[in-house]
Amino acid sequence: MPTVLVTGASGTVGSRLVDCLAAVQPGLTVLRGSRSPSAADERAFDLTEPEAAAASLCGVDAAFLMLPPGLPSAGERFRETLAAVADDDLPHLVFMSVQGAESRGFLPHAHVEAAIRERCAGLGDVEPRYTFLRPAYFMQNLEQVFADGIRERGELVAPLGDATLVWVDAADIARAAAAVLRAPRAHAGQAYAITGVDRAGFAAVATLLTEALGRPVRYRSPDPVSYFFRLRRRGRAAGAAAAQTAIHFAERFTD
Repeated sequence: MPTVLVTGASGTVGSRLVDCLAAVQPGLTVLRGSRSPSAADERAFDLTEPEAAAASLCGVDAAFLMLPPGLPSAGERFRETLAAVADDDLPHLVFMSVQGAESRGFLPHAHVEAAIRERCAGLGDVEPRYTFLRPAYFMQNLEQVFADGIRERGELVAPLGDATLVWVDAADIARAAAAVLRAPRAHAGQAYAITGVDRAGFAAVATLLTEALGRPVRYRSPDPVSYFFRLRRRGRAAGAAAAQTAIHFAERFTD
């Protein structure tokens, strides 16, 4: 049976992906990438340690990769890691990117996509050894990113303006990733947009929250610079604050 490495295995998508793979393909060997491995099925994977991360990519058939929050110089970190893997050892890379990465080069995900394409282009394979998943906006962000503001201050704040979003559940992203990892060659060189059906902006979400919670929730849309420094004042690392600002501001220009 093939062996798959899932990075971010304790995260929003990664944890669901591990469960999904176990359910749909019993017998598949799933290794979990971790910064501090402590179990037999865990491998060290920290993109700030390229040599160690590269070693964890060896001996697996496919790897699910994601962008850790706040990773500085993401494209270069991925380049360093992938360059340290011998051509014969490089697995099929399934990278969870973001909607709009193909046309918005300022997003860190776009830099990572470029690094993966460049590395795989040098292999001479007939079929590119990568697949990109570009999910729409995570439903779970309301809980994981904005819950404190909603709970403590009754506000939903992001530099989205009047943009509307297509929402997607992390479980659906995990199912899509599992389908690719089970048959990576069938998806070689492809980029898949993973979306929902309905669109809704944060103003509409604030209205729904007001009705559900029985108390007012107000939406505010500051300019991106103000939003970045707002995150910094609240303790967010510079890299993570910049990524969160860029991703939300870019939604203003996503069709």
